[in-house]
Amino acid sequence: MKRLSALFMAFLMIFQMGYANGILKSSTSIPIRNVEAISSETKNATYQFQVIKDIKDSKGNVVITEGTPVLVDLKLKNRKSVGKAGVVDVKLKSVQAVDGQTIDLRGGVAVEPENIQGKVLGVGLGVGLFLFPLMLLYLIKKGDKAVLSENTTIIGNPIMDYEL
Repeated sequence: MKRLSALFMAFLMIFQMGYANGILKSSTSIPIRNVEAISSETKNATYQFQVIKDIKDSKGNVVITEGTPVLVDLKLKNRKSVGKAGVVDVKLKSVQAVDGQTIDLRGGVAVEPENIQGKVLGVGLGVGLFLFPLMLLYLIKKGDKAVLSENTTIIGNPIMDYEL
């Protein structure tokens, strides 16, 4: 009986090895989108990022489904006076696989309009030589706000190979 039990266990191990799940390679592209536009001027808002299409492992099994939420690190910097532009900086962090495993991601996007600080200083100081009050008004000019448009695609990749 013990011999039969050991043979059965050996058979199960070989059977499971042959049908193990595939590998999600670190080179796998995972397209992600933001659901709504993001502005550098917005305060205390929650933004949603999600996977655009089903992601499959090396054996063709779906490991991340379309619409799965993605965790990101979002940094917003307001535009400032003297022509400093705002910034929207998105760094991808992780996504949940269908088996519950957390897949850490790399990738992201940063949006920063043209910084006009040099122009503001140049014109402000140039005009200021002749008309001091106008110089002060021009120096308080703010740079442009940064906006990440709705449905912008960001490509992320797993930071390593994952066996799922």
